[in-house]
Amino acid sequence: MIDLDILRKEPDQRLYDKGPQPEAVLLEGTFTSAYMFRIPPELAENPELGFRDKSKPTRMVVISDGDIIANQFHFKEGYPLPLGFDQYTQQTFGNKELLLNVVNYLTDDSGLISVRSRELKLRLLDTSRIANERLMWQLLNTLVPVLLILMFGVVKFRVRTRKYGRTGHSK
Repeated sequence: MIDLDILRKEPDQRLYDKGPQPEAVLLEGTFTSAYMFRIPPELAENPELGFRDKSKPTRMVVISDGDIIANQFHFKEGYPLPLGFDQYTQQTFGNKELLLNVVNYLTDDSGLISVRSRELKLRLLDTSRIANERLMWQLLNTLVPVLLILMFGVVKFRVRTRKYGRTGHSK
């Protein structure tokens, strides 16, 4: 039986004497089929099945822990927490970034990785200019879209009345 009380005990150091262990491995190249010598020759040589004993050049990532993609759940509030966030230590680990990098690498989107790692510098607005021109920008952003929609509506109405209006009909 597993209990959270084990967190209070010191870990046995003899269990951790093997040094760093890989948690994920990237595999690239051509791979032989696991069914290479298991399929009868009449099936392996059948052109309709298209069996291959070796793959095309490919990539795959093998990650040792399936929980890397599992979100924790906030039991009191009833919603999932962000990927990589540990509610007990209040830390966010890099699970999401690792998985995004893996997917981008496997789909050969190397440009996306460099774009995502860029830092954006936020440029602050000029506070004195904001104070002086505030009313003008508020009016511009609220009235201009409404006036444009009204103008397009009037133009469309006139075009329709000219195109479909009754001319030459008497009562």
